[in-house]
Amino acid sequence: MLKGRSFLQLKVLNLGSNNIISLESLPHANIPQLEALFLWNNKIISIAPLRKLKAYNLAVLDLSSNEITQVESIIALNCKKLELLNLENNLLGDINPLIRMHSDRKNLKISIGN
Repeated sequence: MLKGRSFLQLKVLNLGSNNIISLESLPHANIPQLEALFLWNNKIISIAPLRKLKAYNLAVLDLSSNEITQVESIIALNCKKLELLNLENNLLGDINPLIRMHSDRKNLKISIGN
């Protein structure tokens, strides 16, 4: 997907509706200025590779309409500027970690409705 590529000025990346299954190559891309990442309407099951993503300015992460079941990897994201996290229409199980994450970061809006 983006492995080994540099996009130093990229602020918005929309990969919605691309039948993406794996995010393995995404963390290897050099996208330090990224503010919004749209991965909606794909077939993503695991978001664990996003833990390695160095997107310190990321404010919007849209993972809606995928097949994500676990939220632990989201909690481990190093995105302190994250303001909007959309997880609607996934197969989420235990959302208690998300509730704790939300209570720790008052400026973060999390959407998890199905």
